[in-house]
Amino acid sequence: MRIDLHTHSLASDGTDSPAEVMAQAARAGLDVIGLTDHDSAAGWAEASEAAAATGVTLVPGMEISTRCEGAGVHLLAYLPDPEYPPLRAELRRILDGRSGRLAAMLTQLQAAGIDITEADVMTRVGGARRPSADPTSPTYSLRRASSATGPRRSGNGWARVALATPRAMPARRAR
Repeated sequence: MRIDLHTHSLASDGTDSPAEVMAQAARAGLDVIGLTDHDSAAGWAEASEAAAATGVTLVPGMEISTRCEGAGVHLLAYLPDPEYPPLRAELRRILDGRSGRLAAMLTQLQAAGIDITEADVMTRVGGARRPSADPTSPTYSLRRASSATGPRRSGNGWARVALATPRAMPARRAR
């Protein structure tokens, strides 16, 4: 059995639609695929339809942005209920925290002498719309402009499970 439990689609920072991710998984000979977009369940419905058509088993998941001892950590969650009010509120809080990130990054780049505007970025990402505040909405995330050749993999190409504990996390230097 071939499994990849960590893939992304256009619902977050992937380069292909959820249906395309499922089709690529089938072409790659995968039996089970986890769709784990960042802080979003927006691609699950489309992926579910495509998985049924391709014979791939879908494991709905998400990669939740969180913090541990001041460090950013991405927590992979499988089969979460995106309608569960505390989870929905946390996903909205995460998105709200991102709303000023592009402007802050542009300010830093411009201060470093790089001539770039928000319009330049939006043109580069294919005219993507601003994300929706609803983590289940198809417009929840910005689309990236590059294209992929298949499902995103890590390590030896198949999913690996690791438990990150505070002891296992690398030390961060104070700024």
